[in-house]
Amino acid sequence: MKRNDSVNPAVRYFQFFVLIFFALTLFVSTTLAQEECEKILAEAEVKYQLGRLDEVIEQVNLCLKKNTLKITEREKCYLLLGKAFQAKSLLDSARKYIRQLLVMIPSWRPDPEKETPSFQKLAREVIENFEEERKLHPQPSELKRGTAKSRKKKWFWIAGGATLMAGTVAIIISRGDGGSERLPDPPDLPGK
Repeated sequence: MKRNDSVNPAVRYFQFFVLIFFALTLFVSTTLAQEECEKILAEAEVKYQLGRLDEVIEQVNLCLKKNTLKITEREKCYLLLGKAFQAKSLLDSARKYIRQLLVMIPSWRPDPEKETPSFQKLAREVIENFEEERKLHPQPSELKRGTAKSRKKKWFWIAGGATLMAGTVAIIISRGDGGSERLPDPPDLPGK
């Protein structure tokens, strides 16, 4: 196929920089959202210490609505919500968030130096129920959990596919001919 080189190089550079701009914008917005959430969680921790529990719940729920949370931030969210609801004597809600924390991190245990004895007791109760439930009804992900090597292999293929797709898009954009060339006719079928 003959390549159409009649496209102005300035157009190609513009297309390339637009692609780079969007990639950087996505990266920066994700980073800012994570930093914003870290700040919100630090403020919520202070408000928890001051006993402003409704504000803690409101702020942490705002943070949880973001899909860009790291596991450590999500852990802090669930822990703060569990502690806030426990302090408000809303034990069912507190159990719910402690359980969500355990679903995400089954090995999680309360820190005896940071948590109140009443929260530790509630957390132990939820942990016992959670472990009992897991023994009776193991999750499909627990039945056939891949090894670290197989997970790395999976991510290798996902990253490779994403890179290939990004490269294809970049090539299509850099061609700049808009697909104006006509494809060749298919060959005749044999025997005709």
